[in-house]
Amino acid sequence: MANSTDLVVFEQCVQKLAEARITIAAINDVTGLGITVNPVTGEVTAVVGGVVVPIDFEFCCVVNRAVFSPTLLTGKIINCGWVNGAILIRNLDTGMVLTCLNVALTFQDEVVAVSVLPSDTITEQVAGDEGSAICIVFSTNTFTAITEPVLIVKCVILVLITVMRGVSVICPTTQCPTTCPPTTQAPTTCPPTCPPTTMAPTTCCPPTTMAPISCPPTCLTAQTQSSCTAGSSTVKIFL
Repeated sequence: MANSTDLVVFEQCVQKLAEARITIAAINDVTGLGITVNPVTGEVTAVVGGVVVPIDFEFCCVVNRAVFSPTLLTGKIINCGWVNGAILIRNLDTGMVLTCLNVALTFQDEVVAVSVLPSDTITEQVAGDEGSAICIVFSTNTFTAITEPVLIVKCVILVLITVMRGVSVICPTTQCPTTCPPTTQAPTTCPPTCPPTTMAPTTCCPPTTMAPISCPPTCLTAQTQSSCTAGSSTVKIFL
């Protein structure tokens, strides 16, 4: 009798670094805040109601909504995807959130997996949130040759990759007893029992069951609302 079973041929935790780079000019086009960055001190200001005010940026990374797009090659896994998040701009004088931008942080990486074949099946799930970072740098635009301020946001997540392969197993028609009858000499071999139809994956990561992580899905509905709730990856920058 032949049974079909899924065999784990590869399982590993990998770190993925998702990143987005947004020019301050692009943020100004969307928000109309007239944000400027002092190239000497790094101070960031915006124009609110005709008044120049200091601001800071906050970032939320919604790690439980990561999107994976893997490709299996012989002995290698190529993965692309993205993680959603939100950038909040806060008035430092009042503490109020001026506006919020939804962003997608992309990642791509390659993993060596010698036992993997293109016909295998892969699953990926976020196993941990290793934090976020946000900063402003001055960078030269390769298309315009203009040096301008750029906001960089990063989110680091730990992902459990599991690759399965469907195999057929020939099971004996008569199952071997768990205890062989006593004889003067124990038999050297005994027919193997039929393997289980499913195999439990090897545990290599923290628990993959995560509490819902909330971050403003469509920006904030009220300026007094907290930028992120417990469980999300949050970072603030003060310049």
